[in-house]
Amino acid sequence: MSDLKTAVIGLRNMGIYIVRDLAAGGVRLILSDHNNQSGDAAREAKRLGPIASAAPVAQAIADADVVLVDLVFDRVEQLIAENSGALAGKVFIDTSSPIKSLGRGQFGRYVPAGTSAGEVIASKLPSGAHYVKSFNAVGPQEMRDGPNRKPDRAAMFYATEDEHAAKVIEQLISAAGFDPCKAGGVDACIRIEQHGDLFQSAGVKKLWNLAQAKAAVDKTGA
Repeated sequence: MSDLKTAVIGLRNMGIYIVRDLAAGGVRLILSDHNNQSGDAAREAKRLGPIASAAPVAQAIADADVVLVDLVFDRVEQLIAENSGALAGKVFIDTSSPIKSLGRGQFGRYVPAGTSAGEVIASKLPSGAHYVKSFNAVGPQEMRDGPNRKPDRAAMFYATEDEHAAKVIEQLISAAGFDPCKAGGVDACIRIEQHGDLFQSAGVKKLWNLAQAKAAVDKTGA
């Protein structure tokens, strides 16, 4: 793995497994709790050992080459607004979902139907930031059980037009124990977000291998 440092901000259900998979693959991590409140980052960094450290959000962004955000959509917007200048030049990995809970088993959308969370988030980043959507098209169970699957590795989708972001996310996906599969540009975010045809999680569809994933990308409207 390269010497790139990856900040992971917000350790929700997915974030915990993402950082553990990345650490197992030799990725240097800086962990941060959103709003520096819960202490989860410090505990997880201690658990992972020397490959990981914990820092407040602003310091984590400043010290990292890559920023992976595991937050709900509106908190991603808030983080960008509060740290816009510091995000220029960084690879920004967005894992957000367009779906929000309304309580009592009801769900709504953060963004209008036909629009992806990724398109909105990408439009809010400062000039010079390198946007990519990934680590969002599976659920926590798949992040826990999917790495380095045998006999064939599971695929992990990503979406970007940015060549630098594509190179970095492919390195990180591989380090996490999956085979990277490009779904398309930012306009393909809607396909890999929740309810998209390439979204995979428990009870939806089993994880594809790389050949199956590529075939699914080519089969629009799957």
